[in-house]
Amino acid sequence: MRLDLVERPAEASAEGFSRLKSQPQSEIFTKLGDVKSRRIGWTEERRKLLVAMWGRGEKAPAIAAALGVKVGAVNVARARLGLKPRRVVSGRPKEPEEPPHKIERVAFTVSRLVEYCNEKELVAQCGHEAFEWPRVIIKELVDNGLDHCEEAGIAPVIKVAIKSGKRGKRTRIVVEDNGLGIPAATVTGVIDYTIRISSREAYISPTRGRQGNALKCILPMSFIVGGKVRGETWIEARGIKHRLIFSVNQIKQEPIVKDIRSRSRTRIGTRVTIFWPNDQAVDTAAITHLLKAFIWCNPHVSLRFNADGKEVIRFGATNPNWSKYRACDATSAHWYSLEQFERYAGALIDKHGGKFTVREFAAQFRGMSATEKQKEVVRTLGASHMSLLRFFGSETEVKHQAMQKLLDLLLEHTRPVRPELLGVIGEQHLRQLCIDSGGEPQAFKYFLSSDYSAGVPYVVEVATCAYRKWVHGKENAPVRELITGINFSATLENPFHKLRGLEGMEEILTELRAGSNSPVIVCAHYVCPHIEYLDRGKSRIGLE
Repeated sequence: MRLDLVERPAEASAEGFSRLKSQPQSEIFTKLGDVKSRRIGWTEERRKLLVAMWGRGEKAPAIAAALGVKVGAVNVARARLGLKPRRVVSGRPKEPEEPPHKIERVAFTVSRLVEYCNEKELVAQCGHEAFEWPRVIIKELVDNGLDHCEEAGIAPVIKVAIKSGKRGKRTRIVVEDNGLGIPAATVTGVIDYTIRISSREAYISPTRGRQGNALKCILPMSFIVGGKVRGETWIEARGIKHRLIFSVNQIKQEPIVKDIRSRSRTRIGTRVTIFWPNDQAVDTAAITHLLKAFIWCNPHVSLRFNADGKEVIRFGATNPNWSKYRACDATSAHWYSLEQFERYAGALIDKHGGKFTVREFAAQFRGMSATEKQKEVVRTLGASHMSLLRFFGSETEVKHQAMQKLLDLLLEHTRPVRPELLGVIGEQHLRQLCIDSGGEPQAFKYFLSSDYSAGVPYVVEVATCAYRKWVHGKENAPVRELITGINFSATLENPFHKLRGLEGMEEILTELRAGSNSPVIVCAHYVCPHIEYLDRGKSRIGLE
C-alpha cells in the first residue's frame, strides 16, 4: 500500500500529512510492532503528528490510517511517548455543559412501621416466607385464644374457618375463641408500631409465645401480599368491632393504620378476621395438619375447622378439666438468671413507677404468697416499705449486688417446681388420637421423661404407633405422620430436626426404622419454662 492511496482522515492536519509524504517509504511503512524496544522509524515529525492528533481527541483508527500503521502500534507508541489514555464513557459529555452547583440535602424520616410493611423485613420478623403466612396467622391466633381461655379458667373452644372470596371479594381467614375477649386498649397498643406489646416477654414461664410481635406481624401481612393497595383486619371482642385498615402515605412513604370502631355481636371471646387476596393460595391441607397438632398437644381443647362451608375437623375435648401451668400463674425464682431477674424487675418499675415495693415484687414468685415470708425477705434486705425503683438503682445504673441478694433469698425461701406441674399431656389422650388416626392399639408405645436442666424443669413426651393397615399386611398403608409441639403449641416445622450439639430427631427416627416413609405415627412434645428459640419463627430450639 502506498501512502498517497491511504484515505486521509477528515480531521487530519494537511501540514502533518505533507510531512509524512516527505519521509522515505521505508520509514513511513515501518510498523511499531517491529521496533517495540526502540523508536527507529518514528521520526520527530511523526511523533509530533501523533501527539497533536491524540491531543485533539482523534480516535486511534484515524491516527493509524494517517501514519500507515495498525491501531495496536498507535496504542504502543502512545504508551511509550507517555500520552495519558482517554476514557470515553458512553452517554457522558466530554466537558460539563454547566458548572457544578450545590443542592440542599435534607434528612429523610422513615417510619419504623415501614419495616413491618416490607416483605423482606416481615419474613425476618416472623421467620417464614410469604406463602406460609396463612399458617402463621392461624397458629398465632390459636395460641392467643388458648392462653386467654386458660387464664380465665375456661376449657378452650376454638373455631377456624376459611371462606374463599367470590365475585372479586377477598378470602376470609377467621379464628374465634371463647375467652374473656381482647381489651380495646390492647388493640390500640398493637397498632402502635413504635413499641412492642407483650404480657409475657419479661418473665420466665412455660408459655406458648413470649416474643411480643405476633399480632404486629399478622396485621400487615394481607397489606403486603395484596400489593400494598389496602389491607384489612377485623378484631371483634367485648361488643366492639375494630376495622384495622392499612394504607400508605405516598409522600412520606409511611404506612397508615386506621382503627374504625363500631358495635359487634361478639361479646364472649375474640373473633379475628383476616382478609386475604384471592390470588394468594391458602393451603387447606397444611392448615388441617397444623390444627390437628394443636389437638394432640391440648387434651382440654375443642376445635372446629370449616373450609368453604365444609367441615374438615370437628373434635371434642378428651379431658375438659385437664390443666397445665398457665401464663398467669406465679413464676418461679429458680427459673431466672440475674440478668432475667433484673429484666423482670425493670418491666414492673416501668409499668408502676416508684409505687411498686420490694415486698410486692417478692410476692410475684411462686411460694412467696405468705405474708411472713415476704416480711422476712425485706427485713433481711433492710428494704421494708422501700420502693423497688430505689432498691433497683436507676435508669443508668443497676445495683447488681442488691438484686443478686434478693434473688438468693427468694431461692432460699422457695422450692423448685416439680417438672410434672408444668403439664403432662398423658398416655390416654395420645393413645386415643393414635387409634382415631388409624393406628394399631397393640402397637402403641408411650414414653415420658422429666428432669431438671441447670435447675430448670422440663418434660418430654413421645408417643409412637404403627398403622393398623400395615400391621395387618395391607399394601396401601399411609406413610409416617409426625406431630411436634413445644409448650402445648403446634409447630410449623419440626423444631427437633437440628439440635445444637446433638443428633437431630430425624436421624434418631431413621435409626429406629421410623423414617419419613415408614407406616408409623410419631408425636413428640417438649415443655420447659425457658425455651431458647434460635429464630423468630419459633421453628428451631437450642437444646444442649
